[in-house]
Amino acid sequence: MCTNEAPCKEGEVRLIGGSSTDNGRLEICHGSIWGTVCDNGWNPKNSLVACRQLGYNDYVTHTNPNSIEVSYGDIFYDDVSCFGNETRLTDCQHRGQGVHNCFHSEDIILYCTNEPPQLRLVDGLSNSEGRIEISYNGEWGTICDDEWTDYNARVVCRQLGFKATLGSTLRFGPGNGTIWLDDISCTGNETTILKCSHRIRGGHNCNHDEDIGVMCTNETPTGCNIATFGVLFAIRIV
Repeated sequence: MCTNEAPCKEGEVRLIGGSSTDNGRLEICHGSIWGTVCDNGWNPKNSLVACRQLGYNDYVTHTNPNSIEVSYGDIFYDDVSCFGNETRLTDCQHRGQGVHNCFHSEDIILYCTNEPPQLRLVDGLSNSEGRIEISYNGEWGTICDDEWTDYNARVVCRQLGFKATLGSTLRFGPGNGTIWLDDISCTGNETTILKCSHRIRGGHNCNHDEDIGVMCTNETPTGCNIATFGVLFAIRIV
């Protein structure tokens, strides 16, 4: 196949076939040619590394929609596993250059951004409590309570500008729309909820009656405050 495309640099990454330069099929350069990356084992830390290498601060989502033309070139990476602090995708573990068990229908499609997705609290009695909702590309959705911990709540409250959390609950009721996040696991030190590990966005095994809410505060937790002991407080009113 003839091409006028200039040779790429080893380990360089790009997004191709998307609607703008911040989204598209993720490709990586090896041997001066471009190839794709398979979605087996792909996780949010991999997306963060790839987007940072491309000059972005964060990522919006990774997926493999049918809206982008399928590649017919090489698949260079599979089973990529990053810690999240790498500067280049080549620094992450993977099967080996060109070693994979994938089809191009499994190519990673990545959306990068310099703006973190918005969070809001809905249906509470004040702006410091409510069901957590998160917006991707202007679409608001919810977060499932599977594996939810007080560490997750701390990250959410801090991202919303509060100092601490008073606990988590289901009492703010079910939301609607997409359930964007599930199986979130934070250490408590992350600056945004997306820096925590979680299922691929939009992937879940939940119903809206599992939509999680939080109660945040600007008061320093003291005494027997729920958040002090790191206990998840979750109730439902039926």
